[in-house]
Amino acid sequence: FNYYLIERSRAVLNEMKKTVDKINENIQILKKTANADLVKEVMDAYLSLHEDNKKYVVDYDAFTEAMLKVNGVVVDIDSYIPNEITETVTLTQSINGVNVKWETSDEKLLVIENNEMKLNKAYQNHTKKTEKVSVSFEYQGFPVTISKDVTIGAIVHKDIITSPVAAYVNIGAMSHYEAYN
Repeated sequence: FNYYLIERSRAVLNEMKKTVDKINENIQILKKTANADLVKEVMDAYLSLHEDNKKYVVDYDAFTEAMLKVNGVVVDIDSYIPNEITETVTLTQSINGVNVKWETSDEKLLVIENNEMKLNKAYQNHTKKTEKVSVSFEYQGFPVTISKDVTIGAIVHKDIITSPVAAYVNIGAMSHYEAYN
């Protein structure tokens, strides 16, 4: 009886591996040419996978990009997020009638609340930094995430135009210095 279960499990695992391999092969084809029939085939195969096996699908983003393309859905993240973040950015809550969720790679530096992405100056430093801003939504039952790298400008202090500049240091405690024996 145990042998039967082992063989049955092995057969199921091999079938899932074949399905995942076929999905990955088709995604490579979709990267070159978006074909509606092939997208539908990948969609059906992906939905048939157990959740644990979905992590083995390579380049899921290329698949979702092809899926959106063949269905005429355009999500141009560049039209919503500038290349360099220097001030508050107003975020849309729906794209093409689909509700979206915005996320950042550093939630302390780029804070998202009340449909706005604000630059938290307390976490900004003196050098330019690259962060990732992502928009996530569900399309035809598939989670889709589109990301963009953005530059966070360095903190720039205004030049001091008057001179001289002086610093005063209190050394009063040193006036009663005695040699230690």
